[in-house]
Amino acid sequence: MQRFGGGPLVSSPGVGASRRFLTRLILITAGAAAWRVYYIVGPVLSRIPHLGVDDEFFYSAQARLVADGKGFLNPFGYFAPIGSPAHRIFPTAVHPPLYTLYLAVPAKLGLSTPAEQRVFTALLGVGTVFLIGILARRLAGDRVGLIAAALAALSPALWSNDSMLGLESLYGILVVLALLALYAFWKTPNLWRVALLALWLALATLTRSEGIILFAFLALPAIVLVRGVTRVMRWKMLATVAAVGIVIVGPWVVRNLTTFDKPTVLGTGFGWVLLDGSCDTTYYGSKLGYWDDSCALKNYPPHLEESLVDARARTKAIHYIEHHKARVPIVVAARVGRVFELYKPIQNVELNQVGERRGDVASWAILIGYYLLLPWAIAGLVVLRRRRIPIFPFLAIVAATTFTVATSFGITRYRAPVDVIMPLLAAVAIDAAIRWFGHRRDAADAPVPAPEPAAPEALPTGAPAP
Repeated sequence: MQRFGGGPLVSSPGVGASRRFLTRLILITAGAAAWRVYYIVGPVLSRIPHLGVDDEFFYSAQARLVADGKGFLNPFGYFAPIGSPAHRIFPTAVHPPLYTLYLAVPAKLGLSTPAEQRVFTALLGVGTVFLIGILARRLAGDRVGLIAAALAALSPALWSNDSMLGLESLYGILVVLALLALYAFWKTPNLWRVALLALWLALATLTRSEGIILFAFLALPAIVLVRGVTRVMRWKMLATVAAVGIVIVGPWVVRNLTTFDKPTVLGTGFGWVLLDGSCDTTYYGSKLGYWDDSCALKNYPPHLEESLVDARARTKAIHYIEHHKARVPIVVAARVGRVFELYKPIQNVELNQVGERRGDVASWAILIGYYLLLPWAIAGLVVLRRRRIPIFPFLAIVAATTFTVATSFGITRYRAPVDVIMPLLAAVAIDAAIRWFGHRRDAADAPVPAPEPAAPEALPTGAPAP
């Protein structure tokens, strides 16, 4: 048995076993791809004949602008009718750049329709299924890897995200890559492996701005807690993580700092997000803990520079929060409760149907699938802990998601990083249950040993033998 951070790992399988595992994993991954593509190009998504004025349109249209060499312009202003007050050509940092860059690659090749872009997004989800199988196998063996991949392939939360134009699928695969790098680093800590971890976290930050939280929640604990490393080496590792982060994220930060009037680091969307969840409807009304259009900034000059608009939104949101401080704990609890389906889950289904345009079947499937996986995922954490395999990376992802939701609003797709790790954790518990029942069956089927003959009683001294 190998040792893994002080705990056991499965023994390395032979070549034949590895080939069998890989063959089966590829078949599961192919099934995941087939379903996702069918869901997108088949009759299922016919309910979405065109894109609305939403994030899907933003990513789709901005990718075409980047592919045409126009840069990161705001597509809402660029594609507004010429001559209308809404028509403007101006740079944007409402969303980080990586998902747009990903879609710009096929757009450069002429593949830029919403359906084609959704298929390319689904490919990210297919890769996630494969990598979940690899990660689960490294932690707990072949069977766990295959079960985890199958659960990920079937998970409604994952295939639903993969069928929409959104950065969740890209963020999900980067989270799994970061976990692969972290556990490899934990087993054999060195500068190259910690640099690889920093690379995936930096790319995650360029996908969702809150990805930067994972530097503190994943990389820092790994460096501090890993064994067999000197203090000097720990400082070198911290410097390496910082250097990789600066090199990867730095160009986007420099672009923002030199583009907008207000100092802008990762993006200009935080003010909008904060405000969308900070008004009477989301503090006291039927959408407690969610977001609502009635919260949005209104009556501002249409040609106001983007960072100034974000600053106004942030100021208005903070002003509202300060005047409703007593309500903040309740609102935060509702936000977290919504994202983890502990508060108004039926309303969340309705909001997914309408606001997120997921459709009836997918919205209900997300809720039911989450409830089915949740107890197994919690049990999987317990099993890993008992096997002395570090579980802090999984807890860190849950904590980072909770922090993000608590400071914004509770929407199901913000749970995407947690939805990615749940199949793996559930697979660990399912495998443990299979092993337990197998041991009990083997014990019940084992033959009962015949009783040994009793030893003859001792005879008194001088008594005749029988």
